[in-house]
Amino acid sequence: MLKRLARSAIGLGIVLAAYWLYGMIAVPWIEPPRSAAGDPAPLPPPVSERQAMFESFFPPESWQRTNPKVLESDRGVLLFQEYEPAVDGRIRLYPVTVVFLPKRNDASSPARPVILNAPDGAEMLFDAKLDLTRARVGRFLGGRLIGEIEIHSPPSEPLADDAVTIRTRNVQLDERRIWTTQPVVFRFGPHHGSGRDLRIDLTGEKTSGPGTDNDPLGAVSMLELASVDKLFLQMKGDGLLGVDAASAKVSQNQNNSTATAPAANANTSPIPIEVSCQGPFKFDFRQQVASLSERVHAVRLNRDGPSDELNCELLAIHFRRDRTANSPELKIAKFAAQGNPVNLRAPSVESSAQAESCEFDFATRRIRLNDSKQIKLVHKSYVFQSPSLEYEVPEDPKRLGRLWAAGPGEMNAEMPDKQRPQPLKATWRRELRVEPADGRHVLSLSGAYVDRNGKPLSQPPAANDQTAGLRPATVEAPGIGWFAAGQLFVWLNERVVARANNASPTSKTQYTLEPDHILAVERVEFDSGKLAGGTQRLEAWVREGARPARMAAVDPFGPSRPATGPRDWLTDSGRGGEQKFDVRGEVVNMYLGRDADELWAEEVDITGRVNVTQIGGTQPEQRPLQINGEELKLRGLAENAVQAIVVGQPASISAQGLELMGAAVQMDQAQNLAWINGGGQITLAAEVLAANSFNRSPAGPTSTPTPLENMPPATLRWTGEMVFDGATLRCEQFVQVDGTHQLKDGTIAQMSMIGDVAEATLVRPIDFRNPDVRGRSDLLTVSISGQNKLVQMVNRTFDTAGNQQSFEQLHSRRLTLNKQSGEFDAAGPGWVSTIRYLSDPLQKRSAGAAPVAASPYLQSKLTYLRVDYQRAIIGNYFQRQVEFLDGVVALSGPVRGWDDVVQADRLERLRDDEKRLTCDRLTVAEMNDGHNRWMELSAAGNAHADGRTRMGYFTAASHRMSYTQAKDLLVLESNGRDDAKLTRQLAVGSPESTVTARKIEFRPKTNELNMDGIGSINLSDLPKFPRR
Repeated sequence: MLKRLARSAIGLGIVLAAYWLYGMIAVPWIEPPRSAAGDPAPLPPPVSERQAMFESFFPPESWQRTNPKVLESDRGVLLFQEYEPAVDGRIRLYPVTVVFLPKRNDASSPARPVILNAPDGAEMLFDAKLDLTRARVGRFLGGRLIGEIEIHSPPSEPLADDAVTIRTRNVQLDERRIWTTQPVVFRFGPHHGSGRDLRIDLTGEKTSGPGTDNDPLGAVSMLELASVDKLFLQMKGDGLLGVDAASAKVSQNQNNSTATAPAANANTSPIPIEVSCQGPFKFDFRQQVASLSERVHAVRLNRDGPSDELNCELLAIHFRRDRTANSPELKIAKFAAQGNPVNLRAPSVESSAQAESCEFDFATRRIRLNDSKQIKLVHKSYVFQSPSLEYEVPEDPKRLGRLWAAGPGEMNAEMPDKQRPQPLKATWRRELRVEPADGRHVLSLSGAYVDRNGKPLSQPPAANDQTAGLRPATVEAPGIGWFAAGQLFVWLNERVVARANNASPTSKTQYTLEPDHILAVERVEFDSGKLAGGTQRLEAWVREGARPARMAAVDPFGPSRPATGPRDWLTDSGRGGEQKFDVRGEVVNMYLGRDADELWAEEVDITGRVNVTQIGGTQPEQRPLQINGEELKLRGLAENAVQAIVVGQPASISAQGLELMGAAVQMDQAQNLAWINGGGQITLAAEVLAANSFNRSPAGPTSTPTPLENMPPATLRWTGEMVFDGATLRCEQFVQVDGTHQLKDGTIAQMSMIGDVAEATLVRPIDFRNPDVRGRSDLLTVSISGQNKLVQMVNRTFDTAGNQQSFEQLHSRRLTLNKQSGEFDAAGPGWVSTIRYLSDPLQKRSAGAAPVAASPYLQSKLTYLRVDYQRAIIGNYFQRQVEFLDGVVALSGPVRGWDDVVQADRLERLRDDEKRLTCDRLTVAEMNDGHNRWMELSAAGNAHADGRTRMGYFTAASHRMSYTQAKDLLVLESNGRDDAKLTRQLAVGSPESTVTARKIEFRPKTNELNMDGIGSINLSDLPKFPRR
């Protein structure tokens, strides 16, 4: 549009009467162009050629063909009938016709003349009398064209529609200017317009510039038309941007197989562009710039929609001389519009723009928008906002072209889709670029580093610069999600949107952009469907294809392991909703799938400081799935059944307080299976171990528990391999279990077990797809066995002040613990030992003394107990009771330290308060009344006991035997056939006193004796009892 507007405006300026009068009369004859020294002067055309030319210009009866007076030069012919010279240098010519003949560049092409008719003549003033007979011409001072004036130029070719006609009247001129206040009406080919108050400023010298040599117009400095009524411009195509309608139809037909041929009215004459302004029209010949000012308004009607319109305060049109043309034609180079703001509305190409300044370069088809705040460019559903923007319009303006925009800026769009529009958003801080590459568009966005005051930095800061911050570029694309980084690159495919079934065959083709590759670098943050997180470099690729219903369980680095067995608890009803993961690492590569309806994540590869945490659907108090390592591969994201392998030193996968660690940890959500080939470790958080301890501990005083976050986790280590199916865990080869948990009374227990094979089960199995759906996963059982050697267990307990209270050891072939019930069992042969503080309930306390339990390690002594057995142990940890089966040998007594033991294997080796017991079955229980703790033992089957006190030695034998430490009471009971037997002596080898009875009650420390059903008694050697 603007190109045609400029051409018409130039046509108006050139052919308005006074300007042409000076250019074709005053210059050729008064100021003829200088020739180089020695060059021959150009000759006028021959008479025969001139006669033929006049016959084509004027009708036969016209005065121009009936013997006119003729003045000729190399640039034209002046025709007149009469002239009246005056003494004062004034001369009047009438009627006047000027035929301007442009210089021929090609002898084979005809020159296009310009014809000026002034029927009422012209009056010209010189500084001396004109003498045509002597060719004397003075200096031109001024003049006027009288009455009606018409300037006409025929078409440049027989079929060309570029004839020029100009009408005005009463034009005046002097040495410095040409002007008229009369109306001006003009037509250039199909274009026409009107105005008034013409003014042309003359420089008095030639202007320099391309194409100004030998140009009579070169003496013109400025042309101004003070008032413009209307300009009506005809232009091919539609709208103000002049889109070639035929080309648009061809492009649409090529991309739409259902489109029909152009409508029958496609050849209808174009609708003109109407241009008006309230200020002057100017043309600066030095700068070759035309301008319209003050409320400039251009409008063009569209046949099938709203009009295109342009509003601005100043419209400048820049020109260049076309040397290839037969006439000295100026062609438009660019236009520049200014306003507050410039408003362009172009529904014909679904576009609009707002800016303080707008430029368009016709050679490069590049538009430039600038604003002190933000420009706004809308193309179809795309909205660009930026301080400065450049856009290169493609041949089909409905498609995406090259673009550059300064920052900060923002782009918003609604991408066409079969179902509903999909939003697209991008922001940048430094710049945005859109450029073609390999048949695609590359969208490049960059953020900006700023100092602590928010001022942009010219270059990225040093790695250790803590004062600089990054304001990133961002992209939010349909289906892919949100990305932010220092630099973002998005490869876009432009495709035709599928037409709806009920769409009209002539409906316009729609295009959409689909991302198929994303690269983000420098402090990357992202949120893409099931994945969110941060990295230093992220790259994502989109692959076309149908979304898989379910992906087979595959180990990315090798064959997958089968599930360990059926898991009925793993049902679809137990599955959670969609998963989401926070992904962190130095480099993240994502592979996305896309079909006609949706886009989804399929695979992710992460390297360097990998950290992946499940964030979808988790409860704040629960521990989600987490993966750490140096390299991670995730597969099966599309089916919500991830296969993962993480490699590191170590790598780990954790969920619900349980963490798997090893050199390479693998997980398959589809099979709900995790495994480690090689050595590794499992840790179980303290709250998992403590989940039921408070409720199952025996009654007694409570203490403030140690915060669970300060409790170390339980660990399970091995050197062979491990497999975990969510419910049962098994590991092999040099297995070690270490754990700490807290009881209700505040006691801290530290346990360690070593064996060859370990198995553990959970109360609530872990679903790797949704680890939080069933709540906290408590440990149910732990079983450890030895293949080449006995299982070893060590346990220590501490009070709330950190003072050790007990030390236990166990050796057996197998040990199984049930954390929920407290039950445990061990397979023999083996042995168990314990050293602990036991208060003495028989020790008298003074009135007002603190309870023993308040400081047991001050008022108690260390007591040692060891039990060897042959078959098994059965017990309950919470009930503080244990039962030993077959071949039981027990030793007990006081010790001085945690490393001391009782080693007596026969009577004579016993020390004070040491005892030795053998039986077939032994039950040991720890009792507590709230102030004191003591041991109770119960033996059955061939029970035999030896003991030593300050009163001497004793030996007891019976079918059943029990001892209560709180009462210092030993009870012997017969089986009905054989009586119980008790023998006492002051020293080994001294006389013995022996009693037999159905039941004997004996207090070793006081030597008190009660009997029931006495069988026999030997009193001769009975030692004397101490007096009470």
